[in-house]
Formats: sequence, C-alpha cells, structure tokens
Amino acid sequence: MGLAVAKDTFLHARAIERGIFSTDPKGQLIFTLTDGSSSALTVENMKKILRKQETARDANVLALLDLRFDAECAIQALADYAVKNARWIAGKGYPIDALDSSDTVKLMYASHHLGGGDLLNYINDAIEEDRAKELLVAQVGKARAELLAAAQEGEYVAAQRYWLNDYIEGKIVPKAFCCDPTNIPSGRSIIDISDFLRKGRNERG
Repeated sequence: MGLAVAKDTFLHARAIERGIFSTDPKGQLIFTLTDGSSSALTVENMKKILRKQETARDANVLALLDLRFDAECAIQALADYAVKNARWIAGKGYPIDALDSSDTVKLMYASHHLGGGDLLNYINDAIEEDRAKELLVAQVGKARAELLAAAQEGEYVAAQRYWLNDYIEGKIVPKAFCCDPTNIPSGRSIIDISDFLRKGRNERG
C-alpha cells in the first residue's frame, strides 16, 4: 500500500492507469471508496481505511491490494521496495555506491526479507534477541528456529544472522541468471557486505 501511494513507483502508475487512484477538481490525488467518499492519497489516510472494519474490505481497497497478484506488479514492487531501502541506507552515510552489482543484488534481496529498519540493524549487527527470534520464527517456523538457535548456543541473534546469510548465499547466485557470466562477480556474503558498509560509514565519520 505504501509503495502504491509513493509517486515514483510502478505500482503508483499502474493504480492510476486502472482508475484506482484519481484526481479531484483541484488536481489533488485522491482515493475513493465505493460509497463515493474520498480522501487525499497519503499513507496515513490509507492506513486509516485499512484499520476500519467497515472500509478494509471495500471493493476499491481490494482492487488495490489485488495488484500483488499481478506478476508484473509484484516484480516491480519488489524492485522499487529494494531501491527505496538502499537509497534510505545510503542517505545515512553507508557506501552503497561502492558495492559491485552482485553485492548490490544481495543487499536488495536482504531488504526484501528485513525491511529498511531491520536491514540497518542487520548491517550494524544490532538486532536484539527478541526481534531476532521473531524474524527467524517468521521465516522458518518455531520448531526449526529453535533448532537453529540451539546450534548457536541458544542465541537467536546469531541463528537469525547466519540463517539469512546462508539463505541468500544459496538463493542469490547472480552468475546463474546471466547469459554470459564470465564478467559477473560472485559477490560477497551479506555478512561481509554488512561489515564493509559498517566500516565504510565509520571511516566517513
């Protein structure tokens, strides 16, 4: 929903194209419910609509949410989300622009799993135990999360950190998706990328 509201995303353009978003007589972007009531198109207003039982299942709301089942929209949303997270982290002084293409892809994939805030904490090795447990359970289920933590002396922080690292190493292999992989770097692990970004920010002061 947030990506659809943001004006520089594919989802935003598609929502306008399909008439889900429109403009009022003053040219302001609005979102209109099936009962004819409308509000300015902002993330906060959309959250209010989603939080109310009487409006959360409005046909126009569902039309917007159903864009996630459109393959092109889903792919473009993932890319837009990752780019926004990368820009946000770069704005905090981390040398994102110094990463090669494979490192960048791995970082963007990590942002898909974690979101901006948790990714920043992952980079800084600052995810707290309760949050690490929550993240790991969400990804692999309670039973496996307990086994992974047990293998790290009961620490969910270490279990979540190394699970994500290994998962990305296994899933994101840029060379495997290229017609000519000869000039494509293998990329570092997400833990090594995090160490590089953290060190680079510290050097920048």
